[in-house]
Amino acid sequence: MNLTKIRKIYNHKFLWASFLIPTLCFLIYFASHSFNFMTVDLGQQYIDFLAYFQQNALSHPLRLIYSFSNGLGGSMIGTNAYYLASPFNLLLLLFPQKYLVLGVLVIIALKIGTAGASSFYYWQKKFKLSGAYLLAAACAYALCGFVVANYLNLMWLDSVILLPLLLDQIDHLFQDKKSHLILITFLCWLSNFYTGYMVLLFGFCYFIKELFLKDLGKKRTALAIRYFKLSIFGSLLCSFVLLPTFFELIGGKASSQSIWNFKWQFPLYQAALKLMVGSYNYHEMEAGMPNIFIPMSLLLGGIAFFLSNFSKKQKVANGILLVFLILSLSFNPLVLIWHMGQFPIWYPGRFSFILSFFLLELSLFFLEKGVLSNFGKIFLMLIAILLGIFWFLNQHHVAFINPTSLIISLLFLLSALLFTLLVHNNHGLAEHYLLLTVIVEITCNLFLSLNNITFQNNTDYLNFSNNLHDVTTSLTNDFSRIEKTFSRSDDDPFTANYHGISVFNSISNQKVTTLLSNLGYLHNSNSVTNNGGTPITDAILGIKYYLEPNYAHDRIKPELKMQFNNLNNRIDLENYLIHKEYSQLLLLKNPSATPLIYLTQGSLQVPDFDPANPLTNQQLLLNQITDTNLPVIASTFLPNPEGTGVDHQSKSIMAFHKQQNATISRIRFTINIPNDNDFYLQLPAGINTDSASLFINNRQINLDDRDVQAHLINLASHQRGTQMIISFVMHHETIDLSELKLWQIDIRALNQRLADFNSQQPKIHQLGDLSLISNPFVTKSAVNLASSIPYSKNWLIYDLKQNKLLTIFPAYHAFLGTNLQEGKHQLLLIYLPFTFLIGILASLFTLLFIKLHNRVD
Repeated sequence: MNLTKIRKIYNHKFLWASFLIPTLCFLIYFASHSFNFMTVDLGQQYIDFLAYFQQNALSHPLRLIYSFSNGLGGSMIGTNAYYLASPFNLLLLLFPQKYLVLGVLVIIALKIGTAGASSFYYWQKKFKLSGAYLLAAACAYALCGFVVANYLNLMWLDSVILLPLLLDQIDHLFQDKKSHLILITFLCWLSNFYTGYMVLLFGFCYFIKELFLKDLGKKRTALAIRYFKLSIFGSLLCSFVLLPTFFELIGGKASSQSIWNFKWQFPLYQAALKLMVGSYNYHEMEAGMPNIFIPMSLLLGGIAFFLSNFSKKQKVANGILLVFLILSLSFNPLVLIWHMGQFPIWYPGRFSFILSFFLLELSLFFLEKGVLSNFGKIFLMLIAILLGIFWFLNQHHVAFINPTSLIISLLFLLSALLFTLLVHNNHGLAEHYLLLTVIVEITCNLFLSLNNITFQNNTDYLNFSNNLHDVTTSLTNDFSRIEKTFSRSDDDPFTANYHGISVFNSISNQKVTTLLSNLGYLHNSNSVTNNGGTPITDAILGIKYYLEPNYAHDRIKPELKMQFNNLNNRIDLENYLIHKEYSQLLLLKNPSATPLIYLTQGSLQVPDFDPANPLTNQQLLLNQITDTNLPVIASTFLPNPEGTGVDHQSKSIMAFHKQQNATISRIRFTINIPNDNDFYLQLPAGINTDSASLFINNRQINLDDRDVQAHLINLASHQRGTQMIISFVMHHETIDLSELKLWQIDIRALNQRLADFNSQQPKIHQLGDLSLISNPFVTKSAVNLASSIPYSKNWLIYDLKQNKLLTIFPAYHAFLGTNLQEGKHQLLLIYLPFTFLIGILASLFTLLFIKLHNRVD
């Protein structure tokens, strides 16, 4: 490296430091935790999406348009736009599959460092301050409370990077310079449309503020037109993402209705507690307050801006914007505006990095030109004292405050007060004092905050992924579904590239979710599990293969063992034969699984489902698919319960309350199994781990649920003559088992019916990632074509023998269906994402227009 290059690097030493310091702080923390960094959604959702992206982006790019790993099958365009569109994710393609976890950690660290560098770059152009001051603010921004709390939501971090760059390009408009506002607007929408929207919303507010502050004369209107023109062109340039995503949101997460009211999510003054170091834990992650931590010295500097020698106009304009941001933390209408009309589920205040950035910028204004009067100093001291007293008085009211975090926070508050009142403008080492205290404080906050949560073991994910891949790669040519009696996450199908039914995705198909919930699968608004299935649902959803633990191989090294979590009590899998044995897994084959596309004489209308009786619903749907009314399920007598430490409520024999002073309150049923059918206990809605523990022959059964719904527990299969003792141990004062039911499935009758049905079906196989084809077949009369593939207007069905395009419609409200006439048929199904293609055309026309006009501004 020659002297010139060394000199250039040295001249940019603060820029490099703004990248390296936050990056190293972050990596050092996780190095001290064996680099185990996955927690909550990062370990239960995003890692699966990123694995899917890494495996398919180069080898099967069309799978990023549509995937049968996405629940029962669905578009990936909205999922990509929300989770996977970050340009940083391209770095994963440089990592071998076995180093995926390392690649994700590197990407998060690079994003955090880049946020520091982008803010330093912006502030260096805006303020005439020493590099140390700017570096302190940049490090504070890169590791602000939002970033520390939401590093696991790595798809949002791009917006943290882009915020300073957007404001820089807006400043160029006011300076009459060439502006790259089109490019930055495009990147905001592309990298993550959700937080990108928040950045662009703040950009608009910032533009209005600057329009008010600057003396522009007649240029004001022209500037406004230029700003809106460039913003619109940047948005249109991203049409290929925004247009299809908009339509997917209509049918997904955005379909839920939010109630607009003038209430507050929490008393706003309580947000001051989030200014302490370590103000984070699982409760705060789920349902707490927005994360707004910045170092105390810079926070007081932001407050001092309004107490120092700036013009009234500057204070009013910036004060209005600051109050707007602060009110948005809790006031419901503003919360909804920032979050696209939806209240956040977990991770509150997802725009809070904007508030942190704005406070840091106000602090830099003060550091550059601010002078406090004696009154201002006294007032600032009073604010600091009141803040410290507030923290002290609330130390026992919130779980994240402990003696260590309280003492450290008070020490930093004292240090900040000394800097602002005495050191700033009075000492040659002021900038170094600030830089040192800021780095120490953000490091303390990082360590104390993340010490309040736990992390998953990286090797657990790797062992899970490796073993699943061994199985699924052998089934790639079989167009059917696979499921498991265990799960690491609801998005396991993405990690192992197989067709499952479970999914956890914020952009989900609500009609499919509703249908599966009626069939008994545990779910919530954006996830569906495989818990709740029976041989009936296995058959009608085309689940041809099942995976279960292979406990026979017990000589696996401990560091290579799979963790079999969330075990699903499926005793009825005894009906399936072992297809292949692996070192830690057994692959079972279901001979009764229907093809994913099938012919039926039955109606395709929605059955009259009863949400409280999933097995009845399964029977109804089976009857319509197979066009017969012969029952395969029957209700079974449930014996009278025996109680210990309980009394009956009112006159009901099945409603109980605890006896006073009872050490344990238990309700027990003794059931004799009369035949080899499959038996299921149907728990009423509301019976879960909070209300009771369930034991079957002294073996505890998992009662975790999601949304409130009836729950099926498989009791027996091929266990004629055995006795089942079912015990409920009460956790609450009362329990109502009036809706507890016992069902049985005649498995022989079911298998016979399905064998007859399947023998008449055409064969379907996958022609390409976006196409399916059937073998030639003949229908002797008009029939319906139905499927377990979710309905979408983007599916085209072409009959090669009839030489015509068929009209599609929803079957059973959620699945793909059409009608076939009598005669010869061979069906070609193609998924054609119309809104995506229209969006591409709109983006190309926009790009062409920009190129032809060279400078659209």
